[in-house]
Amino acid sequence: MNLSKLLLAGSFATQGLLFSPLVDAENIDIQFINLTQGMHFTPVLFSVHDGATNLYALGAAASPEIQAMAEGGDISGLQAQVVAAGGSNIDDSAPGLLAPASSSEILGLDVDPDSYLSIATMLLPTNDAFTALNGWKIPSEPG
Repeated sequence: MNLSKLLLAGSFATQGLLFSPLVDAENIDIQFINLTQGMHFTPVLFSVHDGATNLYALGAAASPEIQAMAEGGDISGLQAQVVAAGGSNIDDSAPGLLAPASSSEILGLDVDPDSYLSIATMLLPTNDAFTALNGWKIPSEPG
């Protein structure tokens, strides 16, 4: 398994996204934890959008917006992409470097039913790596 798959698994699948036990369809809490051993995340983009919006496409060449984020930490292009598609971004959700074993919380995020969550961040110290959650369906049932 290559490093990017390990980082993705360690960052998101295991405990990178923890939702509070009292989540309802329109109000969610997010705890984003950096579970890596030596990578910093910066900046972290949190976006809520419809199911037709994706930050990237698996197997396709990286868009200029993904390249700018992965190579220089510039998330403005991705933010504009989400807004142009009718979505919204959570500002200042993880300011500065998110060090290993550190976390960022978003509490009481109000979302529409049928919303999707995307998260993307540049990895440091690398010159062009990122990790992302791309269009995860926010649960419609409490739990």
